[in-house]
Amino acid sequence: MQVGLLSVLLFVGFQGVDPAGLLREGKFQEALRAAGVELKGHPRDAKLLTIEGIAFSQLGNDVDALKAYRSALAVSPAYLPALEGAAQIEYKTNDGKAIEHLDRLITINRKDETAHAMRGAMAARAGKCLEAVADFGLAADAISRQPDALRQYGACLFRLKRWNEAEQVFGSLLAANPGDERAAYGEASSQIEAGHFSGALATLQPFGNNGQALALSANALEALGQTPEAIEHLRRAIIADPKHESFYTQFAELCFTYKSYQAGIDVINAGLVVLPQSAKLYLARGILLVQEGNYDRADTDFTNADLLDPKEANSAEAAVLALVQANRLDEAERELDLKLKQHPRDAQLFFFKADVLGRRGDDKGSLLAAQRAVELRPSFAMAHDLLARIYQQNGDENRAIEECKAALKSDPDDETALYRWLRILHRRHKEGDASALAELTERWNQVRGKQRQSELRESRYRITTGQ
Repeated sequence: MQVGLLSVLLFVGFQGVDPAGLLREGKFQEALRAAGVELKGHPRDAKLLTIEGIAFSQLGNDVDALKAYRSALAVSPAYLPALEGAAQIEYKTNDGKAIEHLDRLITINRKDETAHAMRGAMAARAGKCLEAVADFGLAADAISRQPDALRQYGACLFRLKRWNEAEQVFGSLLAANPGDERAAYGEASSQIEAGHFSGALATLQPFGNNGQALALSANALEALGQTPEAIEHLRRAIIADPKHESFYTQFAELCFTYKSYQAGIDVINAGLVVLPQSAKLYLARGILLVQEGNYDRADTDFTNADLLDPKEANSAEAAVLALVQANRLDEAERELDLKLKQHPRDAQLFFFKADVLGRRGDDKGSLLAAQRAVELRPSFAMAHDLLARIYQQNGDENRAIEECKAALKSDPDDETALYRWLRILHRRHKEGDASALAELTERWNQVRGKQRQSELRESRYRITTGQ
């Protein structure tokens, strides 16, 4: 885009030494001095300010270049060379101001593919895939020779479940560079989601000894009914990359599907030796243990998973969560008390306080804080889950079940509530509860199945983006 700026300014004439001519000759320091001289007499000349910006940029000083471009735009908001220069630097530094300047460029010329490509890339970085895809679609020529932009385009199409289009984009990347593993994984992931399983195997065949390729191939093989081959591919994937947790969980999912629970537990055990802090591996093993009726060990695994990866975390509670994970519970409680003085009706803070007090052994305080959380926010499923756990621990199973039902009213797919209700029914061992137990077990397994599919799709998305 810089070449375009120079060409626009070549015909600008000035008295005395011509700054534009010096730019054309590549004499950037001299052009900067000449522009400075001219600006003393014309401090609000947008063209001179833009020449100054170009000279600074060519000398590697983007900070002063951007100041000069913005000064030019303050004088003349639609001055094209200054808009292009500012947008270029802002895009490079991911400055949010770039969007405003790119929008102006597109208003001036709706067919400006470079501006659409840059705006699409910024939207993709921000996770705004609908916007990104719309802009990338209007910049086909501009991004055709830009692998990073094409990869972003393909990843956003994948996230939007536009599998066939994503397959084409990743396919074009792979055709341009047959050794591009990430392009191959993107194309194969899209083919799997689109049901083109044989095509995915063909795409991955040249990368067959790589763990990611083997795991994706296992997905395609399983979909084609070739389960033994899928299992073998996953075993090889784990050997190729033993620290990749999704390979273990994918193996566990196959074991779950075919009721080979102990085989899955054995593989997860091996994974936990390598990845002892993996919440997902503890969760996967707990699910398999439930199927074997080993609820006590499953409870331990679910507790470990929750400790390693607390739910409902956000930046506001990051400090508290860090203290909890470090077992600095006194400090966590003090931090929560300070926050609650500022926000006395924050249900989530009361939820965290209930959790911290429970970990400290203050059962009464934990109960009161959890009750306050659901009082402030009746639809707070996780607070109902916590109350259910407290009631269950206190031996009040009927009230625990009521809290599970309240949680499920807010979130019908609340695995924690379903599991706790299932656990209570299992412990009662009442003949009349047999059908309810079977029904609840099936419901919990269905929810787990939906969650597994979501996790598997998200895993494929991460593969396509290289995250």
